[in-house]
Amino acid sequence: MKANWFCVNCNGIGTHEKHYSDCRKHEAYAIPSTAEAPKRNSSKKKWDIFKKQFVFSKPIGWWRYGEYSWWAKNKQNVSRN
Repeated sequence: MKANWFCVNCNGIGTHEKHYSDCRKHEAYAIPSTAEAPKRNSSKKKWDIFKKQFVFSKPIGWWRYGEYSWWAKNKQNVSRN
């Protein structure tokens, strides 16, 4: 039930809120610790798929950090299709 923190602007990920030095908007959300992020220099398509699956989707079931997810903070649900 642990979480990682992910910045949607610089793609920084870590067990605590993490941003790269060139990040100007510090917008981090909780994602499941089991999510494996692509490498930093991966294609935009890979990052878009990762964000759709793990960042912008509604958490399923009970999760301790669900209130810190992107979905909970923005009250939106991006479909998984």
